[in-house]
Amino acid sequence: MTNQQQSYKARFLGSKQGLLFLLFAALIWVISALSEEYTTVVPVHVEIENDTTDVILLDTHLHIDASMSATGFSILYRRLFPTPLALSTNELSALDLDNPVVSTQYLVNSYRQQFPSRNDLNGFVDNAIALPLTAAVVKSFTPFLAAPPSLAKGYQLTSPIKINVD
Repeated sequence: MTNQQQSYKARFLGSKQGLLFLLFAALIWVISALSEEYTTVVPVHVEIENDTTDVILLDTHLHIDASMSATGFSILYRRLFPTPLALSTNELSALDLDNPVVSTQYLVNSYRQQFPSRNDLNGFVDNAIALPLTAAVVKSFTPFLAAPPSLAKGYQLTSPIKINVD
């Protein structure tokens, strides 16, 4: 290149027109890249609501990795504005409370039921998800007096002691 062409190139890239051209080219490239179809892993937020007294929730929020196939715009939107998948403990009544695990097929069906317009979910990464809950145990016992109360000399009870079970 001649000296004159090099100085013109340096002036063009340093000018406002060159900067606008580069910004416009970068914008076109980003739009083109986000318009393509991608398959990626996206975290899905699961919120569990306790509707029964048989279960105690240890945590109400879960983050589960899911495989999605969608455009780059859709995946970016899901990462920026995640919509939580809501589960209630009433729906999980057939769950073994000693080992609370739910299948990912159940979660996929719940996702498609709650979000029918979104058909971009391929499935979840794990085959089974351990839920943070445990069985509620109710223990009841009848209180009894082990020994009668001892009073100081000169004092006595005016009526018998009654114990109410609450």
